[in-house]
Amino acid sequence: MYPPYHKVKAAKLLCYPSEINVSETHAEVKLQSLMDHTILRLCKVQEEVLKTIKDLRNLDIIVKWGCDGAEQNRYKQKFSESHSSDESLFSISMVPIQMYAMNEQSSKQIVWQNPSTSSTKYCRPKKFVFAKETPNLIVTEVDKIKEQATSLIPTKIIVNDMEVLVKSTLIFCMIDGKICNAVSSCTSTQTCYICGAKPSEMNNEELILEKTVRSEFLSLGMSPLHSYIRLFECILHISYCLDIKTWQARGAESKTKLAEKKKYLQEKFRSELGLLVDMPKQKTGNTNDGNTARKFYQNAEKSAEITGVNIELIKRFHVILETINSGYYIHYRPKVWKHT
Repeated sequence: MYPPYHKVKAAKLLCYPSEINVSETHAEVKLQSLMDHTILRLCKVQEEVLKTIKDLRNLDIIVKWGCDGAEQNRYKQKFSESHSSDESLFSISMVPIQMYAMNEQSSKQIVWQNPSTSSTKYCRPKKFVFAKETPNLIVTEVDKIKEQATSLIPTKIIVNDMEVLVKSTLIFCMIDGKICNAVSSCTSTQTCYICGAKPSEMNNEELILEKTVRSEFLSLGMSPLHSYIRLFECILHISYCLDIKTWQARGAESKTKLAEKKKYLQEKFRSELGLLVDMPKQKTGNTNDGNTARKFYQNAEKSAEITGVNIELIKRFHVILETINSGYYIHYRPKVWKHT
């Protein structure tokens, strides 16, 4: 038996935050309203857990957020302004990570933990706008969210007939390389946005160690998904350049050899592992995605055979990636970290 529709409709209304602003080119919910709604819904789910905590007065919630742009097909939709288009979409989203209380021993007591932090299951859309992802748009929208975050007030909930305040901590880390470069004012995608190292400097260990680290950008974090893709592409580019023995193809002959090697690898990966490697896709970059990268590393022997890259390098990259994606706290020990 299914419930009557009026009850389904009433339940759906409870899922919507208040203060939603919608126009023909954008939709947005105020950050305070979205945080209040998210916290109230989580506390309702964890109501029995909250009741077991003695002398509960304060809670903290950790939320990650970020933004990204995408291209799509244009639809048969009329806009009141001629320059408006639905061809490009820029969105801002956030995901609750953990809610916790501090006990008398000043240790963390977890009330709720997101079981799949990289999944869209708990993703909360904050804003989307029909606009092209440009550095100016990125900086403007990020600054708006940061300004709203500084003025957030704790959310009030009632537990055991007592008022509890929930403080929100927002972490800006759901981003890709383009977003990192925009917010750090780094104009080149080949330059490190943290220390400013250029490609020509990255093999000079002494020079790199002398670079000044811009610590304000360390909070941008490391994307597990993009780490998989970028290290996968690193192996591919090493393989492309094995015949010409330089990191960049210069001259007609070198470019021809690189193109031939790239085509050979694409055909081998397609026939041996069923992978589409480094092939352009309409409006959405190329075929190098997380699933392709994971299969590449899971078949390290075959990947090494096809690319001609040392299998130990591929396996070590895989260990690093699995560690990053493990979801566990990693105990970093510098004295034993360096490989010989």
